[in-house]
Amino acid sequence: MKNRKALKSAGKTRPPGNARTPFLLAMIVAGVLAGAALSLFFPLQVTGASVSKIDIQANNERFVEVEKQLPYGELHWHAQLKIFAAGSFIAIPGGIGVTIGKNIDNGVSGKSAAPMHTHEDGNTLHIENVAPRLNQDKLTLGYFFSKVWGKKFDNECIFEYCNGAGGTVKLFVNGKQSTQFENYSLRDGDQILIVYSSP
Repeated sequence: MKNRKALKSAGKTRPPGNARTPFLLAMIVAGVLAGAALSLFFPLQVTGASVSKIDIQANNERFVEVEKQLPYGELHWHAQLKIFAAGSFIAIPGGIGVTIGKNIDNGVSGKSAAPMHTHEDGNTLHIENVAPRLNQDKLTLGYFFSKVWGKKFDNECIFEYCNGAGGTVKLFVNGKQSTQFENYSLRDGDQILIVYSSP
């Protein structure tokens, strides 16, 4: 009472305890609405980084590119494989992954054959995969050579032919030299040529 009388005598009055509450609520609501409005016109700002429309577009383009390469569902692709060493082409037998080498991962191929295999025409690789996005390792040349056929192929050797005085191993994919060797992931219609020749 004494404090209130002192304030009154000085020409000052203390507002009721809840008089400022509506003002504070109005300021908070205004701030939220202003933030929402600004977010419609400016990129999202994150501490230390920002996400722009250009970033989102680039990510979408990368996603679309992956979509073109690997379907969600099962696939049955074909690729042509030729191996040239010691001055001539090496015959690739039919039945690799069926009766020759290892008939493995039938659950991935959905067939009674390996996910990569050959038939009568040994130069044609049959690539069958029920879930290629989950089994990308079974689309590579390395998988066909080492896991299915049981043969050596990498940037050093093709079969018993290894880099040295006699020659070097080269890989050509659709007419262009590639450095991916056993890591190359096959695509439908690929023309694969492995060459062991003089440096």
